[in-house]
Amino acid sequence: MGGSDGLDFDAVDGALQRFGAQGGVAEVHGSFCGLACFLGAQAGPVWIAGLTIFREPTESDSTSDPGVLSEGAAHTLEALSQGDMSFSPLLP
Repeated sequence: MGGSDGLDFDAVDGALQRFGAQGGVAEVHGSFCGLACFLGAQAGPVWIAGLTIFREPTESDSTSDPGVLSEGAAHTLEALSQGDMSFSPLLP
């Protein structure tokens, strides 16, 4: 259940919930795609930082691992850069 870039919708949804990010998976993935087109490889860290900027800090912040989000960012960048039109957005 994911885009052609190999992302798992439910895994990304769970990571976003753990981070307390605002917005749904499709919205957040679409935002990353736009950022990736502008920033390229530097988009991942900027995107992850932006996901949590407008929320209240929680106790789990120190133990949260953005691995799923970082991996998702890398998969999306790879799919966007291939140029073979196989990229698809992450939708439910």
